Amino acid sequence: MTRCILDTHILVWFLENDKRLPESIREDIEYMQHRYCVSVLTLLEIDNLQKLKKINLQYTIKEILEQLQESCIDVLFDISAYDLDVLYNLDMKTINGKTHGDYIDRAIISLAISSKYTMISADTKFPHYINSGLRLIEI
Repeated sequence: MTRCILDTHILVWFLENDKRLPESIREDIEYMQHRYCVSVLTLLEIDNLQKLKKINLQYTIKEILEQLQESCIDVLFDISAYDLDVLYNLDMKTINGKTHGDYIDRAIISLAISSKYTMISADTKFPHYINSGLRLIEI
């Protein structure tokens, strides 16, 4: 069974039943076709984006955790020394002339690499990490 980690906006789209999330991905998650998870970093990012009013998600973190449990989506709370080593050694990619300095993105990418999870994301920066070992399903 493939182990997949959902990027932040994929989780938000899933929770909001947003049409940008392909029906095939939604059905796979709902019918537990693979092992799905999110990083605790994703929850921290959602909290931050809500407080900055960059997203208008109608769920508290507690409600998101309840929804994840109901949907059998695991939360990865632990970050190991190996995960941190992968992050430390992950190159900061230059994309369109700018350094990809989003620390949460890079931490989630390194977690996916170190844990050998397949990342599901629509972020256009993530394909730049495939040569670093990222397995990616692009939306």
